[in-house]
Amino acid sequence: MSNEPQPKYMKPSQAAAHCSVSAKMINHWICKGVRIEGRLIKLRGVAFGDRFRVTMEDLEFFRDECTRAKLGELEWPPPETDSEVERRFRRENEELQRRLAEW
Repeated sequence: MSNEPQPKYMKPSQAAAHCSVSAKMINHWICKGVRIEGRLIKLRGVAFGDRFRVTMEDLEFFRDECTRAKLGELEWPPPETDSEVERRFRRENEELQRRLAEW
């Protein structure tokens, strides 16, 4: 198993409290998204049975994408979040260590 910390999943009510919106709005953003300047943006979430969960990273990514769309700053590919950079660094470091061990 990896030593990488697992993301903390939040219920829609917990995510809603963080964003100052309703849990119903969080579920709406996951299922239907929001259209900004003609662009459809959805909140990433995972389903556990018939319930959704989101991570703080999901909320930050959604916030950033909505902000970019609102400001007209459409970047592709979207910039990596800090946690994505850390994960990529760990994967590349593990690959390097594996190759060095084989060498």
